[in-house]
Amino acid sequence: MIDGATQTYSVWHYVIFVFPVFFAIYFLPTIVSLCRDSTKKGAVICVNVLLGWTLVGWIVSLVMALSYERKSDYQLKMAALSKIINNP
Repeated sequence: MIDGATQTYSVWHYVIFVFPVFFAIYFLPTIVSLCRDSTKKGAVICVNVLLGWTLVGWIVSLVMALSYERKSDYQLKMAALSKIINNP
């Protein structure tokens, strides 16, 4: 026989351990984009929040997070391009 205390503990166990894992997986594209400091973090976050509940939207946002260039790479590329343009 299950008493109320055991059942309450199992619900809190679920809330404490399963929800954070779910949210970490759900927001994995956003986390990857923020950690990589990609140039289009806002787009990744929007797609992840609005369409991440669908499997296709989640995969698209993960691909976006992994494929956009890092901000440091972008700045390096722009510096090289400005040197090429300004030094004929």
